[in-house]
Amino acid sequence: MDRERKILMSVLVLVAGLCNILNASASTSYSFQSFSGAPGTVTENINPVGINNKGQIVGQVATQGYSWRGFFYESNNFRILSDAYSNPIPGVLPRDINNNGAVVGTLNLNSSSVIIQSDGSYSEFGTYYPQPPYGVLSIGISSMNDYGLIVGNRTNNHLNTIYQAVFSIGFLYENGQYTYLDGLGGAGAVISKINNNGQIVGYSPVEGWTRLQSFIYSNGSYLSLTGPEGSITTLAQGINNQGDIVGAFAYSGVEVEPNQNSHGFVLHDGMYTLLDVPNAISTVATDINDLGQIVGYYNDNSGYYRGFIATPVSVPAPIPFWLFGSAILGWLGFGCYKSTSA
Repeated sequence: MDRERKILMSVLVLVAGLCNILNASASTSYSFQSFSGAPGTVTENINPVGINNKGQIVGQVATQGYSWRGFFYESNNFRILSDAYSNPIPGVLPRDINNNGAVVGTLNLNSSSVIIQSDGSYSEFGTYYPQPPYGVLSIGISSMNDYGLIVGNRTNNHLNTIYQAVFSIGFLYENGQYTYLDGLGGAGAVISKINNNGQIVGYSPVEGWTRLQSFIYSNGSYLSLTGPEGSITTLAQGINNQGDIVGAFAYSGVEVEPNQNSHGFVLHDGMYTLLDVPNAISTVATDINDLGQIVGYYNDNSGYYRGFIATPVSVPAPIPFWLFGSAILGWLGFGCYKSTSA
């Protein structure tokens, strides 16, 4: 009986170890789908920025006159978003969509932020917003989770990303109260997204404003995200409810732009995975849902921004691991048979 117990314990230990080996050996790859616009738009210039668990996608697309408009995409149905003033005007630029179907973004008409509910109703945000400690700047909502917590930025609208971060102050709006988010070391912050756990991702200037570094903010504390090995600048752009983070990084320079050899990344359980669209010279991942689907845009040296949807594809562990595991279990089973036959 003692021999049987030892064999059984050995089986359990080896099976557990084998499972860990298999899990570690398995990996995730992605299938990429190019994202097309609607008739009357320049489909090469498209920037998906948000995706929810229903697969609904929002972003910006250039019209034939090269003015940017917002779009909503679901089940191969692509439509231009209107705003509260006419239907449509060159104005609504979405930043995110939550699982309730609410869209947040900015009106180009007057630079005010807007929340579009799933029933099509509109509300402008920021009319009673208090002045930030650094003076009167413009306001922009960047994300709203399923519980109505809103994050965004007060910025001077600098075109250069590094200076936008320097002069930007993030905020969290919850239950009528504002919490200012001034980033890593208080140097400034650009806030990207918030999930249902209240985790917020963004990026700040560091090292004397010479480069940008991503962070995750939770429960009053900032955690710096160093990025993939060798990266100089990182921009965290999206986070799902499992805490998976996507964004972009660069091995050189202070900017991360689609025409400057940037790379997409996925951060899962502390491990970075590169996310590069095949044959693209630059990739920027902008959001991820709880199913692991990722949206973003890339440049294939054509001079245009092209959108993509990346869907995770599980890659099984190599066959030798399965053969090894089968051999071990077979050997243990044979030993157990011999002990019971003795």
